[in-house]
Amino acid sequence: MKAKNITVKLRDGEMGAYLAIPDRVPAGAIIAIMEIWGVNDTMRRHAHEFAQAGFICLVPDLFWRQEPGVELSDGNPEHVKKAFDLYYDFDYDLAARDMEDTWHFLAKLPEGNGKVGAVGYCLGGKLCYLMCCRTDIDCAVAYYGTYIEHPCTARSSCTRP
Repeated sequence: MKAKNITVKLRDGEMGAYLAIPDRVPAGAIIAIMEIWGVNDTMRRHAHEFAQAGFICLVPDLFWRQEPGVELSDGNPEHVKKAFDLYYDFDYDLAARDMEDTWHFLAKLPEGNGKVGAVGYCLGGKLCYLMCCRTDIDCAVAYYGTYIEHPCTARSSCTRP
């Protein structure tokens, strides 16, 4: 397995991400969408597990617009406060668009086969749900997605444009 930090070009900027590539021909690619703790050891471990299972895995830095490179822990009270401050100012519409761009980035990787899925945890779970609603991504799995029952904004419902 090879793993490294990369930059993903989006339609309106560049987002940092962690990429893990298996040693064999990939079965496809997975966007592993983080919780509110950032691209931390837990998310890198998930990426390694997916790569060991034969998938290219990319963990995007969802907070790149607010504070790039955030890496927090739920065991540190200051980190918890910071994570929730970032979360309360988070723009789901922009993030869903960023995940759509990430999907297209992964679909075009020369190592891949064009198939891309997403798995998300908490905050990332809601983004997986939104990807199912707004894109034609091949597969998405939401683990404990937060506030899925709430609309994102008045201008964007969870339907395809």
